[in-house]
Amino acid sequence: MDNNADVKGEPFMLVGKRVIIDNKISYGAKGVYAYLLYLNKTYKENFQIEEVYKNLQDERAIIKCYLNELVNYGYLEVKDYYEKKNKKFIGCNYSINGDY
Repeated sequence: MDNNADVKGEPFMLVGKRVIIDNKISYGAKGVYAYLLYLNKTYKENFQIEEVYKNLQDERAIIKCYLNELVNYGYLEVKDYYEKKNKKFIGCNYSINGDY
């Protein structure tokens, strides 16, 4: 992803203060939340979680902890997807809850 191309058009974005002032949420989870908002507004559709893992510098396990933290406190929803025939797990989709 070319980050420089993105900031030329719109160099700023809004992040709702609800998540920012929530003292139960770690700073890492707040950063991941802001990045998910960026992806959500940029692509206007579902994005692959692999893109999040690829573009953030933390290890996958740490990012997964931040995602779980956001799910546990209601900032994200997660929906698991399974194959219809054998119910094998395919992946999951995260969506942002509420009015960011």
